[in-house]
Amino acid sequence: SLGLSGFFGRSLTSYLVAGAFLFGWTVVMPLLGGLIATLADLTSDQQDLLGFFAWYHNPFFPLIFLSNEHWGETAAWVVVRIVYCMVVWFVLSCLGLLQAARGLKREVY
Repeated sequence: SLGLSGFFGRSLTSYLVAGAFLFGWTVVMPLLGGLIATLADLTSDQQDLLGFFAWYHNPFFPLIFLSNEHWGETAAWVVVRIVYCMVVWFVLSCLGLLQAARGLKREVY
């Protein structure tokens, strides 16, 4: 929300947008992915692609997957999914910090 504050110029707007983004990221994306997976007749490759789009980047994914009883059976694929998750988090964090620095430069200078 600090990065969005620099972008929008108003803290209330940035908090509302950050809240909407987090709600969409943690709730709406998995729901849409589950709906698509249930209604569509997807192949195994299409389900994996849908997983990268809807679930694997979710902040709760590593905990959910590691608590699953079958995670040891596909340990190599688990590493790929968790690394993808960490890369998405790192990219989003860097974008937020860059946006925050840009906003601070606009405010101070």
